[in-house]
Amino acid sequence: MLGQLYNVFMMLVAVGVVIILAYFTTIIIAQKSKSLTKNTSIKVLERSNIGLQVSITVVQINAKVYILANQGKELVTIDTIDAEEWYKSRQHNLNIQSKEGQQMPKSMKELLSQFKRLK
Repeated sequence: MLGQLYNVFMMLVAVGVVIILAYFTTIIIAQKSKSLTKNTSIKVLERSNIGLQVSITVVQINAKVYILANQGKELVTIDTIDAEEWYKSRQHNLNIQSKEGQQMPKSMKELLSQFKRLK
């Protein structure tokens, strides 16, 4: 009886150790992958799904920001702007949003209307 309790206790300890090791291994791998992708010149700024297979993605490549519409396997460039202009517009929209309550940023409304016109 005592031997069986000891075996059960050791199994629980072993499972706990494996879970803890898996957790810390995941953290280490995430930190390493962040440092590898940190120096790339491509960064996804925003992604918004507007349908089952339709999404709008905002991607920064070096000093340009590309607004892309993705529908299934098709990718369409909606607009290209300077990164500096994007960040200024983003900050302005965040200021408006905080003053007026929870509202969709104007730039996203414009993106949706442009995407609808493409269809």
